[in-house]
Amino acid sequence: MVSTEKKIGRFAGRAAIAVLAAMVLAFLHWFGLIAFGPAEVIEAYVLSPLLGHMESAPGGQSSQFSNYIESTAQFFRWLVGGGAWMALALAVGQWAVKRIRIMEAGSVAAYNQCVSDAQELRSRLVPVGNLVGIQISVGGLFSNSQSIVETDQGFYRVAGLVGDRLKGEPVYRRQHDLFIGEEGRRRRLTILD
Repeated sequence: MVSTEKKIGRFAGRAAIAVLAAMVLAFLHWFGLIAFGPAEVIEAYVLSPLLGHMESAPGGQSSQFSNYIESTAQFFRWLVGGGAWMALALAVGQWAVKRIRIMEAGSVAAYNQCVSDAQELRSRLVPVGNLVGIQISVGGLFSNSQSIVETDQGFYRVAGLVGDRLKGEPVYRRQHDLFIGEEGRRRRLTILD
């Protein structure tokens, strides 16, 4: 019987090859070496039947404006064609990463539990000490105001002016936010560093 590590390794290898192939195809499309892709399939099977009656100019005459429209459409076809390959590569990559994580967790339910635990851990306030002092730097014409919040465990540079806090108030951190004060009068600040 094949172990889970070998299954994950094989799947990851195949997914990496698929993602790299789609990225290479995107660059080949942009350099003009291939002329097919997801955008061309959509254009051929969806847009052409819908917009087929708009292809020819009235009376069979081609105008300078229609040549401009055609060259502009060709440029966007080239741009979107490579972008469609890149989007396909990203979609396959995201799907593969999620599938590998599900395989590592053992089941979809275990994976969902791990994701919810990680989100809960990220949203939890972590105490970083009590407020010792605040140094304010007022911004000028091309800079914003910022403050340096000093706790008994470290320093934090935050955006904005902080002046209405008292020494000794508890300071908490959650991801890129700093919270000063107790539950009723807590103030949120964005950490710059």
